[in-house]
Order: sequence, then C-alpha cells, then structure tokens
Amino acid sequence: MAALAARGFRALAPDLRGYGDSSAPADPAAYTIFHIVGDVVALLDHLRLTKVFVVGHDWGAQVAWHLCLFRPDRVRAVVALGVPYFGRNPVSMTEVFAALGDGFYITQFQFIAGDKDIGVRSFGIEQYIKSGAFKAIVPDLEVTIIEGHHFLQQEQAERVNSEIISYLINFTSEDASA
Repeated sequence: MAALAARGFRALAPDLRGYGDSSAPADPAAYTIFHIVGDVVALLDHLRLTKVFVVGHDWGAQVAWHLCLFRPDRVRAVVALGVPYFGRNPVSMTEVFAALGDGFYITQFQFIAGDKDIGVRSFGIEQYIKSGAFKAIVPDLEVTIIEGHHFLQQEQAERVNSEIISYLINFTSEDASA
C-alpha cells in the first residue's frame, strides 16, 4: 500500500465483514459474496469513489473478481494475487472439503501468483492458467508468474509492487489519452 500511495494512488485496506475490527454478524447467511461486495460498494459510496482500481489477495481476490461481476461500473481494473476467477461450482464448498478428508483446511489456497504456490500447483489450477481457459473467461487478462509461494507480496514485495504499479499506470495513461 505504501508503494501505491508513493506513486499517487489512494490506497484503502478495508476490514472485510468478520475480519479485524469489523462487525461480525452471528448468522452465517450474512457472509455471502453479495453481502461482502455490498459492503465494499457501501464503502466506495461513503468515500464518494465512483470507479476504482481493485487489488486483492486470496479471499480479497475473490471479492475483487465478484465486485467486477456484480458492479463493473465501479471498477477500472483489477489485480488478483494468488486466486484466479472461477465460476460457481455446482458442488458446495462444504462437500468439496469433506471429500478431501478431515485434515484438509483451506490452507491450500488456490494474477500475480507464485510459481511454488500450493494453490497454483493443486486442483488443476496451473493447467487452467497455462491452457488459456482462464483467459477465455477473462479476455483482457494479463498473467504474471513470479518465483515464490502464496504470500508472494511479502516474499517478493518490490517485484509485486512493480508489476501492480506498471499495470495500473497503463490504465491511467489510457485515461489521459482518451
């Protein structure tokens, strides 16, 4: 965030519903992606931000992808770290995790991604990215694979920041020439 701010971008890191110091509704039904994206839109409205760049890692990447889907009018561009976009699975996450056994937790996280990220190397993700199937869903996609693991933004902070900033600058340059 400091690197973005140093380049003139306004950087926000909201506590998503149930995280950090945010409220934590007791009802699990209050945690749908619709609710969480709604919270982000409410924050943008509160700050009078009409259209933004969105950068998300892990769960934040899922929120970023869904913000694009539900409210494309609010998004200029997206950077998703470590988690590609997937459409809805007809099998519930509970069923998927149960099939993987009791020892499995979502610590095997699923685009800037590390080449050693267990998520990239699991569940056919690497093939999904390299085959072009991901790009078929997200046509203007740029993929960057950097040596590292799931917390690439910490392992390779300068490289990740450089990739993000050069990507975002492309959009600010396009806006200036339009």
